[in-house]
Amino acid sequence: MLAELSGGDEAYELSVANKLFIRDGLDLLESFLHLINTTYEGQLQQVNFVESEEAAKKINDWVMEKTKSKIRNLVNSKMLTEATKMIIVSAIYFKGSWKKPFPERRTEKKPFYLSENEQTEVDTMHILDHFPYNADENVQILILPYRGEHLSMCLLLPKEKYGLEEFENSLNGTRLLEMVAEAESRDVRNLGITDAFEGSANFSGMSDAPLFVDSAVHQAFVEVTCLLLSFICKLITFDRIRSRFQKFFNNF
Repeated sequence: MLAELSGGDEAYELSVANKLFIRDGLDLLESFLHLINTTYEGQLQQVNFVESEEAAKKINDWVMEKTKSKIRNLVNSKMLTEATKMIIVSAIYFKGSWKKPFPERRTEKKPFYLSENEQTEVDTMHILDHFPYNADENVQILILPYRGEHLSMCLLLPKEKYGLEEFENSLNGTRLLEMVAEAESRDVRNLGITDAFEGSANFSGMSDAPLFVDSAVHQAFVEVTCLLLSFICKLITFDRIRSRFQKFFNNF
């Protein structure tokens, strides 16, 4: 679906990019290479991870290109070791104009509650209009369409003022789809994709070498204005032989 929407028109710009950075000398199955070349347009590059600084620069240069230079230095040389066999990078860049722009004159400072004991002042946009809306006993959902109406932003707000953590723990894709079919929220672990992070992971379709996902790094850049929204997201996973220690870095 993302591939079909990629490109956009005068209303929005959307691009999706994926790339595998493979360790020099790693033997890949011919069937996997054929799949990469025919289905994923050959988005595979061999890298010498032993030269960690040079390898990190190659990856970061690709990240900067695909995110319009909004995300820099996603990978540092300390993340790469002799045991690193493969890095999987996925990028989504989106910039869209609201179908109903927010009046700039109505933007004002309002409190944003981080927790019961902490709050901050943020620029808050206001608009009075008709938008798709739904709610149940726990959460409210508001849909803000972009120009062209092919894409929309789905906003979820817990009814309890400080109920975000409880709401996040209870959220699942099935319930969300029931409330708004246009939106989709997925967390690979909560959806049951856990084997990839264990030594029992099966990547036999890629290589005869024992591979599993060692760690994941996620970084996102989001800019919202009265006229448009700009969103950039990067997800990177590391595949190694020796370590099962898992680290997660989240920057929003």
